Amino acid sequence: MPKPTCSFAGCAKPRSAKNLCKTHYEQNRKGQELRPVAPSTRGLTLEQRFKLKVRKTPVCWEWTGAKTRGYGQIGTGGKVQYAHRVSWELVNGQIPEGMFLDHRCGNRLCVRPDHLRLATRQQNAAYILHRRKNSTGFRGVQHLPSGKWLAVVRCHNMTAYRGVFNSRYEAAIEAAAARLRLFDFKETADVALAAMTPEQLRADTLDTAMSRGEP
Repeated sequence: MPKPTCSFAGCAKPRSAKNLCKTHYEQNRKGQELRPVAPSTRGLTLEQRFKLKVRKTPVCWEWTGAKTRGYGQIGTGGKVQYAHRVSWELVNGQIPEGMFLDHRCGNRLCVRPDHLRLATRQQNAAYILHRRKNSTGFRGVQHLPSGKWLAVVRCHNMTAYRGVFNSRYEAAIEAAAARLRLFDFKETADVALAAMTPEQLRADTLDTAMSRGEP
């Protein structure tokens, strides 16, 4: 004969006392309002536990579990790890030693794998600084009152204006190419960007889709 379950609506746990399960009985004993009990994660895989804490919006996949400094956290292997790093590794494998993950969308709570990209420490810092200072979506690109886009490169108190373009994508490619020509340090992101066509960059860029609320 099946064991009677908790009388709280929706709770399938076995009764313990006063027609309630242990958890709801304790809530009642302490004078608390009875509330749903989170499902047990015992026996679940890391991926299964991970999915329980993700809320998918039309744009980002936001973490609803534990957080620190604005980033999601999840326990795995006896350690606490950042949720976005776990998300990346579930899809792409282990993050190379010394590499960081940049949120292309700028949302620290986002764990959507295609909103993340590998970056060196220096690149990651540059991306963060760029997002704080630039509303065009691209480093070294300014939107002019005329509606056109200016490519400009600044480094070591030097400013180089690289031309005015009809699209932000053309300006971004020229700015990346200029940084490669003018400075000794060759950022991987600039190498990739300079080799793209405006059409490829448009397809690869998240910011336009995000501004319209698209996935």
